[in-house]
Amino acid sequence: LRLPGIDGKAKMSKSLGNCIYLSDSEEDVRAKIMSMFTDPDHLRVQDPGKVEGNPVLLKAEEVFAWGTKNAARAFGIDAGEIKAGGLADAMLVDLNEPRMKPCHHLISNLVYSADSSCISRVFCEGREVFSRADAI
Repeated sequence: LRLPGIDGKAKMSKSLGNCIYLSDSEEDVRAKIMSMFTDPDHLRVQDPGKVEGNPVLLKAEEVFAWGTKNAARAFGIDAGEIKAGGLADAMLVDLNEPRMKPCHHLISNLVYSADSSCISRVFCEGREVFSRADAI
């Protein structure tokens, strides 16, 4: 399971320079989006396009799954979802953070708006390992 890079040729990688970063300026993000791979068979407007494998058309739920249960699966870990007998790892997000407002769709906010400043607490194996209150 690989998150495709904006060039559509390889996995997203800092070393390949085919990523969009939260720290990118609006101008850089716009330029990167306008250059993104869409569909090699869609050469003219009248040609049919494909959604599969197209990083421009991914749903927030797909991206979220890549960062949670699919990422865990890629590392051979039975994690990434809340279930009986699962690992007791969790991250609490402060929904009052400005980046999380307005919150019409939580998964979209987490994927497209949240950053590390939104994390309030982190638990690993049931133990709290980070609290923003301790970090301040």
